[in-house]
Amino acid sequence: MDSIFSWLIVNVLCLPRYGYDVYDRTWQLSIDSQSHNEYQPPSIVMSTVATPGNDSSPLVITWEAENATSEYYIYMHFAEVVDLKANQSRSFNITINGNHFFGPVLPPYLSTYTVYSQSALMMAKKYEVSIFKTESSTLPPILNAVEIYSVKNLLQSETDQQDGMLFNACMYAYVFYL
Repeated sequence: MDSIFSWLIVNVLCLPRYGYDVYDRTWQLSIDSQSHNEYQPPSIVMSTVATPGNDSSPLVITWEAENATSEYYIYMHFAEVVDLKANQSRSFNITINGNHFFGPVLPPYLSTYTVYSQSALMMAKKYEVSIFKTESSTLPPILNAVEIYSVKNLLQSETDQQDGMLFNACMYAYVFYL
């Protein structure tokens, strides 16, 4: 099975930017969401979903760590784009490398719900995020969009240290003259 994440890494430079994204992120997936969450994925991004090829199979995202000390954060965005009938339900659980991560998730209709890691994921050589339907769900799991961030430790400060000192001196002078 090809990794969605690998495809994203290889093709991210070829993807269009969405002017609707307040953080100028690049997206692969494309809800006319009636409400916004703090992560604000654009409606065009949330308007389509990924589902597993087989309704009883999990939706799987895999990637290999860049190196032994790589740290990652993940943000998964969900929204139900189908007005479910009374006899339909969609709920699913999320695991990362076989460990329960979150769930059950019941994606809200035409509204974005975000599940994210509050700290860096446990270090591993390979990561496998599985989204699988609960026993009570009649529909397969969905995923509208995913963001995976790698922590990069900068060896050198990107800001001249004198800039901060000058700012602090100006603040002190400003406060002093009040």
